[in-house]
Amino acid sequence: MWTSSSLCDAPTLLQVFLVYPLCGLQESSTQECCAIHRGMHQTSNLLHCYSAEFMFGGSVYDYLHKQKGTFKLPSLLRVALDISKGMNYLHQNNIIHRDLKAANLLMDENEVVKVADFGVARVKSQTGVMTAETGTYRWMAPEVIEHKPYDHKADVFSFGIVLWELLTGKGLRPTIPNNTHPKLAELLERCWQQEPNLRPDFCEIIDILQQIAKEVGDEGEDQRKEKSAGGFFSVLRRAHH
Repeated sequence: MWTSSSLCDAPTLLQVFLVYPLCGLQESSTQECCAIHRGMHQTSNLLHCYSAEFMFGGSVYDYLHKQKGTFKLPSLLRVALDISKGMNYLHQNNIIHRDLKAANLLMDENEVVKVADFGVARVKSQTGVMTAETGTYRWMAPEVIEHKPYDHKADVFSFGIVLWELLTGKGLRPTIPNNTHPKLAELLERCWQQEPNLRPDFCEIIDILQQIAKEVGDEGEDQRKEKSAGGFFSVLRRAHH
């Protein structure tokens, strides 16, 4: 008989499940980080495997660049909030993603977006000394490229590039479109600051995005998330009976 344990309880991080036999060897994973390799260290000497929820909509990168999809402003703000909430969860748990980009953002059938791919994620170093040039250059913060000490604000820079992609559907280094909402343009400029200390934290980014969403009208977000959350977990529960 098999059971499973989620390695992450954040609603906008890809849910990864540790599956293990009920034979007296069960250990709970105490790590709140979704990085699979961290979960593995907590479950030594177990016969185990990992499964992840299926994200029917594919990656945001494919949607923008291969399917030539676009997001209207209310949908764009919902997506940006999904990403921000997932990243805020990581940062609250002292985890830096280090490869935040459109290809690592997955959508379900209801356009709920979740942060995925924690292959280069790591616990924040107290000294700021971590591997340079980690991630993907187009989304990489200047301090990471320049082999300088860096922290969670490197992820904020990457988020600024992702937010620009959502606005324009392009993948080159940005020029903010003239018709961009003024507060959204201001947020982009802050995320791109050369000095990491001048970039906002994700908790502030969430507040700003929610304020903009209220101004432009953003109905149905709660229903969208409830509908998305139910599908995968209900299937998992049925599989256990």
